Amino acid sequence: MKTPLLFAALASLGLAACGSNDDAPAATPVAPAPTVTVSALEAGSWSVSLGEETAPVVGQYYAASDGTRTLVVDGDDARASALYKGAADGSWKRVPAATADTKLSFLHSASLPLKTLDTAALAGSYVVQVTGTGSPAAAAFSLAADGKISAGNSACKLSGTLGNELVPGVRKLSLTTSACSGLPASLQGIAVADREYAPVVLRFVLDDGSQLAELWAYAE
Repeated sequence: MKTPLLFAALASLGLAACGSNDDAPAATPVAPAPTVTVSALEAGSWSVSLGEETAPVVGQYYAASDGTRTLVVDGDDARASALYKGAADGSWKRVPAATADTKLSFLHSASLPLKTLDTAALAGSYVVQVTGTGSPAAAAFSLAADGKISAGNSACKLSGTLGNELVPGVRKLSLTTSACSGLPASLQGIAVADREYAPVVLRFVLDDGSQLAELWAYAE
């Protein structure tokens, strides 16, 4: 006589369980990351303009023979406002991160006649101005013939390595910082030697994956 009561109780529990599943909140869909695409140029160094014909912005496009690409877009003050990094598989990433789908095409492009960035010829002492959350500060460093960067006697310490040359005048750059207000502790990017930047000897354009940093190195 107890069996029907037992079945009824189990059925009641089953219905309750089903009801609790219906009440569970639905998973929030994850929005896809914005896509970034940039027009392709042949291997080499290029000066480019993009945007509107009436108000173009300029930049530099460095295309290495291994398929990687770097596009530096300058702001009104001629300093880097955005960095686009292209992988060998054709994918692109923007720093700072893109907030919407981005497709860049060039209004004009012209080859840049850069010379080899010879670390032995540029070995010596340099100083850069670091603009962070505090007052601008000078950071001293030395560049050795093998591309090694060693910190000088300034409070802000910069050390790292100039790596292989991607295209003439442009080398890979790894930089570590210490006590440099506003700069991440570890940065990756490029070092550019372009006579158009004189008296600047080297332009560093770097990022830590999310923050863009730029340093202009003057000979001491």
